[in-house]
Amino acid sequence: MNTKSPAPKTPAKGAAPKRASTKGASSKSILQENWHLVALVVVCLLGAVIFGLRKGPAKEEAIGESIIDQAGALSARGGGPQEPPKRTRGGAEERARETIEAHRRKVVEDPDREDAPILINAMGNLYMQKLRDYERAVECYEQILTDHPNSDETRSALVNLANCYEKLNDLNSARRTYRRMLAAFPEGTQERNFAQAQLDRF
Repeated sequence: MNTKSPAPKTPAKGAAPKRASTKGASSKSILQENWHLVALVVVCLLGAVIFGLRKGPAKEEAIGESIIDQAGALSARGGGPQEPPKRTRGGAEERARETIEAHRRKVVEDPDREDAPILINAMGNLYMQKLRDYERAVECYEQILTDHPNSDETRSALVNLANCYEKLNDLNSARRTYRRMLAAFPEGTQERNFAQAQLDRF
């Protein structure tokens, strides 16, 4: 059974054609009529952006200054990292003198104490190395050789004694000390060889 397709509808005679959409035209017309409002909105947005850019660095700078202030306050209270006190030559000399005085008191109170030669030798070393007081160092080393000739400290005392005499430019006493070293140290020892080499210089 054949069916016929419905015929397309044709507009009624005399009917007016449909008009194109006027939505785009209306929007454009609204923008044109309210251009001053649009301009005001744009200006406000630009102002907000500029204000934010200017305020941002200032805020960061203020935060940075606050952190620095807090760190300074913490350091002042002793809670932050602090530089260690610098050691000065004057401080080292003062400590050396205090140590010498402490050793001296011990030796004076008990001259026969077992460690007396060690204490006296330490005093001489401090005078020679820290204070550069070679005359006082000579007194200490001579005291060891006189009062404790059989102690283990006599070996270093003789070497340091000769060195101090040379520092004082007392060459006669230096030569005499080197000869004492030749008599005190066995053949072939380092101290004896050193003493002989020093005597050969004169």
